[in-house]
Amino acid sequence: MRIKDAIAFFSELAETADTKRELRVYERFITLLHSLNQKGLNNDDTLKIEELLDAFDLNSNPENKRKFYSRKYRDFIKLLKLHFGFVQEGHYTGIGMVIGISLGIAIGSNFENSGLGLGIGLGIVFGLIMGAAMDSRVKSQDKVLATRNKVGIH
Repeated sequence: MRIKDAIAFFSELAETADTKRELRVYERFITLLHSLNQKGLNNDDTLKIEELLDAFDLNSNPENKRKFYSRKYRDFIKLLKLHFGFVQEGHYTGIGMVIGISLGIAIGSNFENSGLGLGIGLGIVFGLIMGAAMDSRVKSQDKVLATRNKVGIH
């Protein structure tokens, strides 16, 4: 399935969505596919992405569409990261925060009274700084995919 065909397919599904949650899944797919389209990928990479889309069998008619396409979306994101190194916006910032909180708890628990709170706070700041630095590096390499529609697709 070509990327443009997949965008048209999800646009049709978005028009007939029964719930807002289902619509959100389709809009995320559309935003992701538009982001891929704007990357200026070479023909080999485009063909590989189109093969991935074909492998997902998106044209099937599942009983629970939201669940089915939500799972396919997560799998597609994982494969894009694995094959091309693409990540979602804020990917490393989120990971940095988790690591920072964990380290903050470990370090803060060694101190009395307010040590835990101080440790968590410093851990969050440390994680945000490290994650933001990694996100900016990935962004400079043009490996960040827009996955959240900020304006609306219609």
